[in-house]
Amino acid sequence: MGALWGVSRGGAGGGRGALAHNCSWARTAEALHLHVNTVHYRIRRIQDLTGRDLTRLDHKLDLYAALLCR
Repeated sequence: MGALWGVSRGGAGGGRGALAHNCSWARTAEALHLHVNTVHYRIRRIQDLTGRDLTRLDHKLDLYAALLCR
């Protein structure tokens, strides 16, 4: 998860927001006042940087725990 900390706050905010909204891209976009495509891009970027697949529960939990510890 260390690669994620080098990303702008928007990247981590997208992950935290998506997890807070049960990975609903539409609800995350609305809550963060972003376009849904921006949320998709940020989540893909997080997945690329971390090597995690956020459709998997264990990977979501890893990201959530890392964000809580941050």
